[in-house]
Amino acid sequence: MPTYTMGDGNSTGALTGSMRKRRGVGIRLMLSFKRTSRMGFRRPQPSSYYGKRGSACAAAKILPLAGPRYLEQQWLSVLRPLMDRQSVRLALIDAEGHPVLAQFSATPPRQAVRNSAETQLPWTLHVVSRDPMAELTQQGNRRRLLLLAFTLVATFVLAGSYFIARAVTRELEVVRLQSDFVSAVSHEFRTPLASLRQLSELLSDGRVPSERRRQEYYQGLRRASERLYRLVESLLDFGRMQAGARQYRFELVETESLFRSVVEEFAEEAGERGYRVDIAQQGHLPRVQADREALSRALWNLLDNAVKYSPQNKTVWAEATCENGQVAIRVCDKGLGIAPHEQKQIFKKFVRAASADAAGAKGTGLGLTMVEHIIAAHGGQVRVDSEPGVGSTFTIILPSAKE
Repeated sequence: MPTYTMGDGNSTGALTGSMRKRRGVGIRLMLSFKRTSRMGFRRPQPSSYYGKRGSACAAAKILPLAGPRYLEQQWLSVLRPLMDRQSVRLALIDAEGHPVLAQFSATPPRQAVRNSAETQLPWTLHVVSRDPMAELTQQGNRRRLLLLAFTLVATFVLAGSYFIARAVTRELEVVRLQSDFVSAVSHEFRTPLASLRQLSELLSDGRVPSERRRQEYYQGLRRASERLYRLVESLLDFGRMQAGARQYRFELVETESLFRSVVEEFAEEAGERGYRVDIAQQGHLPRVQADREALSRALWNLLDNAVKYSPQNKTVWAEATCENGQVAIRVCDKGLGIAPHEQKQIFKKFVRAASADAAGAKGTGLGLTMVEHIIAAHGGQVRVDSEPGVGSTFTIILPSAKE
């Protein structure tokens, strides 16, 4: 049985028709309405009723026998409930343009039309919506939903692209910082190793002019080995801090004694590089509950940074005072300085100030990270006051011990 379909995006359903020849009854058309986007008729082959001979002209004679009254009684009685649910109206127009069955008079601007050549029926079928405004409203709602869906998809795509780009940028920045770190550590190792090699060669070859010079060489070896030891210990401590495995041994510490011993030892080493360290102490300093080795390393890192980032001014100031019942240790320099927007960033690992990079000052980018971690473990804080081209002042604030 052939099937004739018709419809477009404006149609609200599909029609299927079939014709059957029943003896004593005449021609009967039966239609069923289905909820799809297409509309169609089905009819039996004329040859099934009249034989192969004359079947082509039989359909043309049979179908017109269904007049408007018959079509309305037979079709609409079956189709009306379905058409009401789908909210559509239909019209059948013959080849001469006369309506055979019409549920609307005026020609609406939006309708689904299929001519007889497409349906192989003697009529042109017109289907329209009963409520065009509702149809337009539904179409508008669909457009808005599609637009909303497109907007959401675009938002997700843009957000995903942003986060991916951000992650890639961070990874590239970490790679760059790690590369700079390896370069800086290599430089830090090279300096004491070069001193050790040079002094050991002089001593082993016997090229020592006097006993006094021999003692100076021994002291140089000791200082170079201590510097190398501090560097290695700093890297190991940083690894333990990152892993959360750093353990502190707190005890009552004489702040004045620790402060002077660290600063004086550093001043002796910095003097070989042409730097001078001025020490200032105001009054009696209360004792603190601290890990002596860790606190000494934090103070040493601040002094080392002050010298490292002061290529022009060769003087560094170290001061210890008591303020509001707390111990304040300051390290000042007249060096490169730090821009305000970088003063929080420099405490992150591998991060160094732009002024330091511009001046070619070498460093691992771990010193201030370790200082902040150590002081935080002691219940204190680190403050920075700096201005580019003027200098920097780093202050360690520690709570005094309860006695």
